[in-house]
Amino acid sequence: MNLYLVAQHTAPEIVCPPWCASTEERHLAALTQLEGRVYHWSEDIQIPNRSGIGGSPNALTVALNQQALPDGSPDMDCAATHGEVVVVIDEVDFSLDAAAALVSTLTALIDSARNR
Repeated sequence: MNLYLVAQHTAPEIVCPPWCASTEERHLAALTQLEGRVYHWSEDIQIPNRSGIGGSPNALTVALNQQALPDGSPDMDCAATHGEVVVVIDEVDFSLDAAAALVSTLTALIDSARNR
């Protein structure tokens, strides 16, 4: 009598935060490449730049990102962020606290400029 083992693979359920713009299918397709991890990305927000300012006519791109496990828990093994949600501004990661401080500082500067 021959014995055959049949391995069945059941895809994990992917749990996304409400801001994640990816589909479950894209997450599942990337699981092997990402060693069982999931990258959550929000939609990009484009902030127009005045042409010529800073030498670039391009828009500033802002998004949220998180490296997590399929069940939605933060990937604590991620060396860069330890699975925390980060704000990505033109490919540079900022903690939520740093991004909030930036918003506060910009708001104060804008209010000061408008109230001259």
